[in-house]
Amino acid sequence: MSLSYPTKSIPAITVSIPVFNAAATIEYAVLSVLKQSFQDWELLILNDGSTDASMAICKRFNDPRIRIIDDGVNRGLVERLNSLPSMAKGKYLARMDADDIMHPERLAKQFAYLEANTSIDVVDCGIYIIDHQNRVTGKRKTEWGAFDEADLLRNCLFTHPAVMGRIDWFVNHKYDNNFYRAEDYELWLRAFKTSNYGRITEPLLFYREGNVSVPNYTNSMKAVRRIFRTYGPKLLSPTQLKVELFKSLLKEYLYRIFGALSLQRVLAANRNQCIKAPEAVLMQAIIDEFDGFTKV
Repeated sequence: MSLSYPTKSIPAITVSIPVFNAAATIEYAVLSVLKQSFQDWELLILNDGSTDASMAICKRFNDPRIRIIDDGVNRGLVERLNSLPSMAKGKYLARMDADDIMHPERLAKQFAYLEANTSIDVVDCGIYIIDHQNRVTGKRKTEWGAFDEADLLRNCLFTHPAVMGRIDWFVNHKYDNNFYRAEDYELWLRAFKTSNYGRITEPLLFYREGNVSVPNYTNSMKAVRRIFRTYGPKLLSPTQLKVELFKSLLKEYLYRIFGALSLQRVLAANRNQCIKAPEAVLMQAIIDEFDGFTKV
């Protein structure tokens, strides 16, 4: 399968997709990169020891801008993320997960933003939420305002697969495996004092969120509590810290309870903003184009 365009030897953007057993969704992710309006990119696919058909699907794409790194080993997400900057050829590094889909204008708009705002190190964007049937169900992260370090501690700033940043920033700011499942949350917080962040409030990524895995959510909340115990004493009062730790425990137990009833999607949906019908129809049409292309 090919949608080839000529590209320079040094691309403007490296798009990175770590992959582990994503055969059900990886084709959509790769296609959404190929169909970007901005075409000066390379796509770096890092296989993390997948045992399904993920790599067979990726190898069907015939485009010289796609590089597949497949060493047959499961090293874990954090190690893969930390290896990316040294492999990337682009001026900017764009994150993406193997189960998400880019809006066709994502790369163009984030590239233009970083080119125009030279003091910004990392920018994300608003996101649309899609379920496992590729249905658009909501949106999130469509606001931006002043915030301080304590605000960042209470609320993870970025949607991880929606970020694009300067390659040098990623070279100098590594993820910490001690905070696996919340490694991005900890990184944004740790780098806050020496970095400048931005957001395009327009949703430019379709973020897949179905029936959230309760074990994964539980591990995420454990990592979040480690973040609060590490950074909280300097940023929050003792009472505020206890409240935040309690809220984390409460969220975890609610997901356990709702998960036992297979209703955890109800809790996840509460984080989303509703979409008005015209916007929902327009975005669903973009998604449906990918469904049609995969069947050609």
